Amino acid sequence: MTQSSSLQLFDNSVFKFPTVSRSRSGVEFYPSEDLWKYRDGLILIRLDFRIIQAPFEVRQALKRVLTWYAEQQSPNHLDNMFDRFRHFALSVRLTDNTISSVHLINYRTMLHRGIEWYLGSLSGLLKRWHRMCIPGVSDDAAKFLKDIRVKGNRKGVAVQTMDPLQGRFTDIEFEAIRAALTHAYETATIGKDEYVLALLFLALGPRPIQYAAMKVCDVSTWTAIESSTTYLLSIPRAKKREPYARSSFKKRTLIPELGRLVQEYANEVRSRFVGLLDDPGQAPLFPGKKQGANEPVGFEFHRTSQSLADWLERSIDKLQVQSERTGDQINITATRFRRTLGCRAADEGHGEL
Repeated sequence: MTQSSSLQLFDNSVFKFPTVSRSRSGVEFYPSEDLWKYRDGLILIRLDFRIIQAPFEVRQALKRVLTWYAEQQSPNHLDNMFDRFRHFALSVRLTDNTISSVHLINYRTMLHRGIEWYLGSLSGLLKRWHRMCIPGVSDDAAKFLKDIRVKGNRKGVAVQTMDPLQGRFTDIEFEAIRAALTHAYETATIGKDEYVLALLFLALGPRPIQYAAMKVCDVSTWTAIESSTTYLLSIPRAKKREPYARSSFKKRTLIPELGRLVQEYANEVRSRFVGLLDDPGQAPLFPGKKQGANEPVGFEFHRTSQSLADWLERSIDKLQVQSERTGDQINITATRFRRTLGCRAADEGHGEL
């Protein structure tokens, strides 16, 4: 039976996995298991192959392909590929052990304009699958993906359309969030850690993974002769090829009011880690409540990027800040702070850099 047949034969090699594999950053995982759960740097990977609605043979073949992604690509990309295939298998109700062009055509017709880029992401996975000569993707499916023009994810739509749920905050929403945070901190509704994190998101715009990577030693001061104190924050650069995001930094100057608060908070965190870490200056700026499992060396007590983003959103959600546009509570996401900062800078005439 050839690979172009509607049903492919699966030899035993598809069901054989190494006992242990390693991610690109060297983290061990067990590819034969139905649940992959491990921490890769500041990213928590949790892939449950039991929820993939496809025949057993297809799930096993998918594991083989995703093992390559885990070993060669970033953890975020691995997670995205798993999610795109999960959506595809659920949408087309995959019952055969081979993905054909008919499945892909049907899937394409199901995708509305806002998510038609899903097929573009899935295409990369299925092409890789076919090139690896692992059964599960027919020749006609591979040819179909090669011949069609697949649209990518549309960038900037939420900002351009002023989406009230995913786009930038309006100036009124932005100021309402700031005022609610100040009031909540003054009345002890939120803690200093929540307040500092939220203010830094309002002021600077880094991604959650950058805040998750920060340490108390990244907060510093500089005082010139006969001059006032300058407060500095060294922000780790979140480059995709750097799993732990601390190989390079960008220094940002904080306004004195915010700088004094951040410095005071960093000193308090440092004191909490005396005796816990050999160098308390290496303590995370926004530590988790307890030490997690499988934390990489040098990142003990650091939150994952997702847990930090969730914490930010919970902290502000409980303030129940209302939107003047929707009349409902403002939808808080970490991404919206970054989008708002960029738009406000553009409104003030600043260039992209």
